[in-house]
Amino acid sequence: MSKAGFVLPTVTMVSLVVVLLTIAMLLRSFDRVDNARQTRVQQATLNAVAPAIERGRAKVDDLIKRTQEQFKETPTDEQIYEVLATERYDFGDEERLIIQDDINGDNSIAAEDDDGILENDEQLNTGWRFEVDANNDGTNDTYILYGIYFRNPTREPEEGEFDRQRSNLDARITPMPPLTKPECQTRLATSTRQ
Repeated sequence: MSKAGFVLPTVTMVSLVVVLLTIAMLLRSFDRVDNARQTRVQQATLNAVAPAIERGRAKVDDLIKRTQEQFKETPTDEQIYEVLATERYDFGDEERLIIQDDINGDNSIAAEDDDGILENDEQLNTGWRFEVDANNDGTNDTYILYGIYFRNPTREPEEGEFDRQRSNLDARITPMPPLTKPECQTRLATSTRQ
């Protein structure tokens, strides 16, 4: 008589453990399927943009080499822009793009800013596009667009803070903080501006 109530709770507990383990394994397999799908998407994206990355890397490598030969100090943003604007950086199958953004909010794009400061220009020509065969049928059916963005907004002279928000024409991150060497503390602006 003492064993009469032992079977039902044991079977219930074992069934509950089996159900919970089955649910855990199913959830883990769904998670693995999702991870595999994301990995395939990431790989396809990297394969699609690899030509643009390689072209951009080649242009930046050549730009660094040329500016080291041409300038004794670190070149200013204007000097870098002048070098990049030459036809040397247009590969044979590329078309140079003019990239525009309304920085000052006046609902118009100025062809060239009056003050002569590159950071205030509302257009750049450091973008390119080239045709590629996206579906491997032998015909070029899409474009890859890429650009080299290096400029930053101008800074306030005393505080060193940017005087406007970043626009679509500016680099996404600021230059390395000038904290490593004391002589770098005075170089709060980009490039070699005082």
